[in-house]
Amino acid sequence: MKDSIKKEQLKKLIDLKSSLENKRDSEKKNTWDKLKRYVLPELLEASEREKLIHYSTTARRYTNLAANALQGWAYGRTISWLNIEIEDKNVKGKDVDKDAREWFQECRQIMLDDLAKADFYDESLAFTEVVLNLSTGIMLLDWNEENDSFVVENVSPDRCVIAQDKFHHVNLCMYEFTLNKDQAEDMFGDDCPQKIKDAKGYSEDYVFTKAMLSSKRYDIDNVPGEGEWIEIIWSEDDKEKAVSSRRTTHKPFICWRFERSLTGSPWGCNSPGEMCLANIIDLNIKEKAKQQGMQLRLMPPIKATEGLALNLTPNGVTRVSGSRDFAYTPPPGNSEEVLVEIQRVEQYMKEAYYVDFFLMLQQTLEKNKTATEATLLADEKSQIMASFTSRLNNEFLEPILETLWDMEIKHGRFPMPPDSLKGEEIRIDYVSPLALAQRKAQIYVPARQFIAETLSFAEIDPSVRYIFKIPEYATQMAQDMMIDERFLNSPEEVQAKVQQDQQLAMEQMQSQNAQNEAKTNAAVYSAYSKAPEKGSVASQLTGTSGGNNKQ
Repeated sequence: MKDSIKKEQLKKLIDLKSSLENKRDSEKKNTWDKLKRYVLPELLEASEREKLIHYSTTARRYTNLAANALQGWAYGRTISWLNIEIEDKNVKGKDVDKDAREWFQECRQIMLDDLAKADFYDESLAFTEVVLNLSTGIMLLDWNEENDSFVVENVSPDRCVIAQDKFHHVNLCMYEFTLNKDQAEDMFGDDCPQKIKDAKGYSEDYVFTKAMLSSKRYDIDNVPGEGEWIEIIWSEDDKEKAVSSRRTTHKPFICWRFERSLTGSPWGCNSPGEMCLANIIDLNIKEKAKQQGMQLRLMPPIKATEGLALNLTPNGVTRVSGSRDFAYTPPPGNSEEVLVEIQRVEQYMKEAYYVDFFLMLQQTLEKNKTATEATLLADEKSQIMASFTSRLNNEFLEPILETLWDMEIKHGRFPMPPDSLKGEEIRIDYVSPLALAQRKAQIYVPARQFIAETLSFAEIDPSVRYIFKIPEYATQMAQDMMIDERFLNSPEEVQAKVQQDQQLAMEQMQSQNAQNEAKTNAAVYSAYSKAPEKGSVASQLTGTSGGNNKQ
């Protein structure tokens, strides 16, 4: 590198990494090692995985079920989960014309396509499984200039150290990664450490550390580029100088924590895995005991006379004589008690991993209920995960969408916006079936109840019908439910149809009035054109002789 950060500043980063590693290990290592062993063996080295013997895979199964269900309801590839609109809510929908709405939709589709190309859905599934157990997940974000594509990578938190600011926002992350000689020389070129250049083989892996930090808190000199965020890479075999450094405008990582620690630690806490760790270990022991008990009952111990040869093959015959004999020894203990305890622990873990919640939610929608009943029950159950999904939104989905949006603009991936959006701030919203259910429970369900209650008074006072803004309500619901713009009329088209209906109603009223007037005139004419009957009171009053007045 032409410019290199000062050796003193690099040393401070290396010392900071060591300090943060000690804090991480003292707080999390013991718990994480056990959870990796019992629930996330894929995070272990291959040699360690070979030594594992699992008697229960319940926690792994529930982790996978919960992660898949959460992705399917919150940010899956088959659902609509992001929306683009004007930032200012006060003007939203008022001046957004058809061109703007179509532009929003096209940009949204580009973002979804780029997420799919980046294997975001596969990476985020593993990311979610890690958070559900280790309470903290870390995902790297970047842009591949060569392929002009978005890049995401899930990193195991036990390879990382993090720090947070006074507002509990993670503003520093360092993680270790390995490269062989060929990869290192390709990535760092002339700045590749000399030891690696001189290596004769390509089989050995070398450890590097990448530090990503906010310059608002950790300012480093001589870092090329522009932007708040700084990235620095050094080799663990040569800590005298950095092999790469740059500035970037986007935050190069996201850190999602299941719950924020109240002790000041930057690491998350109280995930289902951490809360159920004792149960996970206990369940493994009980499953082992259950399997051993089944083996004892299928092949119980045998008490036999010394020297007696037993034939234990199927239909085998053992011949005994005199006092020589053998007998099966019944195994001790009550297997039913073990089975009941296993079921109790599994039910607790199922609830902790939210498996029951997603099953109830799915069953609610599949049962033979009216649409209103199913919607109300789904809305009610969605509140169970409100606090959890709040952090999912704030620390995972919104940051990744905002970063992707900025990268798409920077690299010219979007078409030119229409003139109607000039000067407008654009907002990326997280929208999904789960988020919509929660939003409906908070906004639309009370609104529907309000409308129903209000209309019940319409017979007493018809003016109450005009209190609620029905068109605005319907427009907002269509936006939140991600209804395709092609199926909706624009505000101008709606106004034109309203005027058309009013004109038609006016013409119908005029036509009806004309018909009523014609009927009235006809009745009057009929009354006057008919002569009074002869001898009637009318004929006497009018002085006519009555009858037909024929000439």
